Amino acid sequence: MRLAEPFRRLDERVVPLLADALRWCGRLFRQRPWTVISGASMVLVLVVAVAWWAGQGGSPSPALAAARVGVAPGESVAGYALASRAELRNLVTADPNHQVFALVTLTAYLAPERLTPLSRGLAVSAVFVRVPGPPAEARIARIDAFRIPQDVAAGMDQLALRRDGEVVDIGEVIKGLPGRTPSERRLLASYRAQQQRAATESAAYRGRCSCVYALVVRATPGKLTQVAARSEVRTVDVAPEVRRLDRAVFLPPLPEQSGKG
Repeated sequence: MRLAEPFRRLDERVVPLLADALRWCGRLFRQRPWTVISGASMVLVLVVAVAWWAGQGGSPSPALAAARVGVAPGESVAGYALASRAELRNLVTADPNHQVFALVTLTAYLAPERLTPLSRGLAVSAVFVRVPGPPAEARIARIDAFRIPQDVAAGMDQLALRRDGEVVDIGEVIKGLPGRTPSERRLLASYRAQQQRAATESAAYRGRCSCVYALVVRATPGKLTQVAARSEVRTVDVAPEVRRLDRAVFLPPLPEQSGKG
């Protein structure tokens, strides 16, 4: 359900340093070739040591670690649901009074106002929305939402404006394609389909569609157990390892998703 990502930003730190070192070596080589060769050997040893440390599973800095909450790629959705229920039961026994973050996924898409009874007693941080349609056309969005349903409605308005912008931008692209060749006609058809999808999503969000399928919340395990018993709730995936939301990735399964993530 949750995979550690200890080296998520390793390349952002190590690669620039190596690039700077190589540029320095290039400048110095013209003056002191043997010094550069010795230095390069030391760099090679350092790279090998880092690779070995990574392969041995060395302990990363907390700043590099991240938590993944939800269905991992290739994971069975049914197995994910079973494991989530077991983890919640264990947490109720081990630490019933400590508030934790959790990913609440729904059995169906809900409109903003239908979240009010579900969210009562929970500290909601965000919701995930998608205009229902073919899985291949899934465009998922996350809305920061602390007030239910007001923030969800406001977020949908913002999404509608973005889709309106897409409709206009794609229209400008379409104007520049004459459609004389078969490849241009195929490209035009693709752009028109994207434009229609953006227009459909804009209308849906502006109409406060039944598009919410998951929530990120914080509550005690006891309260989360009550939430898990509601008919509209599919899973409650507790995440006691999450301390900060900006260091967590949430991957909720869609209501219609039943195979693998």
